[in-house]
Amino acid sequence: MAVILIIIAILFLVLLGWSWNSLGSIDKKEKIKYIIIGLVLTYLLTFIIYAISKIGIQYDNKEAMKMIRTVFVLLFTIVNGYILLPYSFKKIEKIKNEEIEEEKLTRSIIILLIIIVMLLIFESIYLGNLQQGILKMRKF
Repeated sequence: MAVILIIIAILFLVLLGWSWNSLGSIDKKEKIKYIIIGLVLTYLLTFIIYAISKIGIQYDNKEAMKMIRTVFVLLFTIVNGYILLPYSFKKIEKIKNEEIEEEKLTRSIIILLIIIVMLLIFESIYLGNLQQGILKMRKF
């Protein structure tokens, strides 16, 4: 379990660095605010995906369920952060610097929404299969 937490911590630090860099020339306080908001929204999205994927899966042991939920939600929050945050933060920087036209912004928002919907579908199926596989491997 310690190895998994170390890997999650390293992935999280990389995500923070990538997010910070993606915000470019924006003020440091603003960067911190955007990163915190982005991480919270990504966490909530991931938690919702996990909750959807858990429908119909029965755990015999509540402690095992909590551990699996914690690891999966943390890990997939980071993965979702890699997919969503740098792209979003680059667009925020362009908006702040007035480098993007309204038509391109609209197209970018539509692309982001399509990515989020695809992510919801794919990830909920994947997380459900992972949970079922873990339960088959080890009877918790």
